[in-house]
Amino acid sequence: MLNYGEVLTNNVNCPICKKPSLNENEKITIKDYLNISGVQDFIYTYCSCGVYFLINQPIPSEIAKIYPSEYQAYSRSASLVSKFKKWRLKSLVSPFIGKKDKTKILDYGCGSGEFIITCSELKGTFCVGYDINPPNLNLKSNIVFTNKDNILATYGKYDLIFSFQVIEHIFDPLKFLTFLESLLSENGKLIIETPSSSGILFSRYLRKFWGGWHAPRHFVIFERESLSQLCKKAGLSIESFSYVPSPFQWLETIRPLLGRFGRQSKLLSLDNFLLVSAVYVLDLILILLRFKSSNMKLVLKKSETRS
Repeated sequence: MLNYGEVLTNNVNCPICKKPSLNENEKITIKDYLNISGVQDFIYTYCSCGVYFLINQPIPSEIAKIYPSEYQAYSRSASLVSKFKKWRLKSLVSPFIGKKDKTKILDYGCGSGEFIITCSELKGTFCVGYDINPPNLNLKSNIVFTNKDNILATYGKYDLIFSFQVIEHIFDPLKFLTFLESLLSENGKLIIETPSSSGILFSRYLRKFWGGWHAPRHFVIFERESLSQLCKKAGLSIESFSYVPSPFQWLETIRPLLGRFGRQSKLLSLDNFLLVSAVYVLDLILILLRFKSSNMKLVLKKSETRS
């Protein structure tokens, strides 16, 4: 849990179509369930362009406050969950590398660095991890960490760019995607994951507690069509789309339902192997039954029709 009091905010227009919110019937008030001293209301609304967005966004100078060093994305673990995650990540990356002699990989929004470190263990890779709070690690010569996005291009074009659970945190998602497209090699792949408001957890009864809000850090929530259209505007085409399991969404939905900081909430940890496994399998079964999860993955490439 975090503890940082109130956050200064500013009311904004939709970050996608740039229009103000006119939908008074589709506004949802959310608390910051990670902040033990947080009593603020954060208001999301549905826009006619097909996204939910946070109206009262934290001002730029408050960003460091909502992403302190204790923030969960910056923590590393030696738990069984972490080991399973490492295996899954290797299986995710390996098919894209194939028999290439050299693969340049960028993890934009690398957090603790676990994923990009896993990539660096694969033969023939050069890896770059970017985050506003990158890990301070001395590792092998084939991996670097930085918090300066203006130097990413100095390493050349990337064969693989991963950006997991990042685009929803961005003030200007189109500018973000266009930037990543500019870093991509001609035959490179951009793989992103982001919450989806189409998932089974985003039901009428659970919506107010839905873990995908993650207020006030998530500024915009997409569904398949709205994100597909944005990718197209950024000069990207979709090679594949899928809904994928998201234990985090389940745990962060259950936590506020049971009570924000109650004793039982301590059990709802991503280090709880049995619980994480259970909700992962549950999500996987639902996906196999053609239900939508609260997490979507897109594999993107440069559009052939771009100017």
